[in-house]
Amino acid sequence: MEIRQAIKTLVNENTKNVWYIVQGNEYTSQEGLIDIAKQIIDVTTKYCQGKMKYVLS
Repeated sequence: MEIRQAIKTLVNENTKNVWYIVQGNEYTSQEGLIDIAKQIIDVTTKYCQGKMKYVLS
């Protein structure tokens, strides 16, 4: 998982928008990716409120 943050992209208490990229590999099912995306949305909205959605591509 990539978690390094430059000052320009740092997420902190003043952050208004966040973009998560969830990707797998040839062994990762689409259902697994969707499940993880939903878990990220649940945790983020629990602690940070706001609205979230996921987009499949």
